[in-house]
Amino acid sequence: MSVDTKRPIKVSSNALIKLARLVSNTVILSANAYLLGHNIRRQARERRTQVIADKLQFTAEIASAVAGVAKVIVNALDEQ
Repeated sequence: MSVDTKRPIKVSSNALIKLARLVSNTVILSANAYLLGHNIRRQARERRTQVIADKLQFTAEIASAVAGVAKVIVNALDEQ
């Protein structure tokens, strides 16, 4: 049969301060890692959106140029 003896745990104030600093730094590091990841995803999404917008703008400019050429051709044909 074993005897259960309880020993008091002594914790110094310096140890508590170090533990609080460690926990605080861990929370700050976790928050920064999350924010950094979120920012990277947001920037990638914005880049993709900008690329799509640029391609659509280019397509619209080409369509406008084709329409202009078609108008010139139709006007030239109408004059003959």
